[in-house]
Amino acid sequence: LKQFQLYRPTILDALEGQNLTPELQYLPFVESAFNPNAVSHVGAAGLWQIMPATGRTLGLTVDGVVDERYDPSRATYAAAKYFRNSVDKLSETAFENGHTVTPKDLNPFVITSYNYGVAGMRRAVKQVGLN
Repeated sequence: LKQFQLYRPTILDALEGQNLTPELQYLPFVESAFNPNAVSHVGAAGLWQIMPATGRTLGLTVDGVVDERYDPSRATYAAAKYFRNSVDKLSETAFENGHTVTPKDLNPFVITSYNYGVAGMRRAVKQVGLN
């Protein structure tokens, strides 16, 4: 909880900057327990447990010298960028399949896409809808 309070202002700023719902601020509780030095056995790292290739896609430097996934601020803004992309793509898929949604409605899908991938969640929305 102390770590959460430390990083919360940056997280809320990043989410607000991408016009995202504040409920997404709690994901690092599950991903890393708000430990910016956390590393998973599959190579995800930092507060948000970002994979190396995903980090690069989101604009983070991830190489043998610098790994910005461990920078709580840079990683937070990268995660917010991921969430924005996920909301946009899932909203588009929902609309194409006859659903009207708000970003908050999509939070469970956005959170699941964080580990499962946006493409996988788009397929799920197409196959079974939003329920």
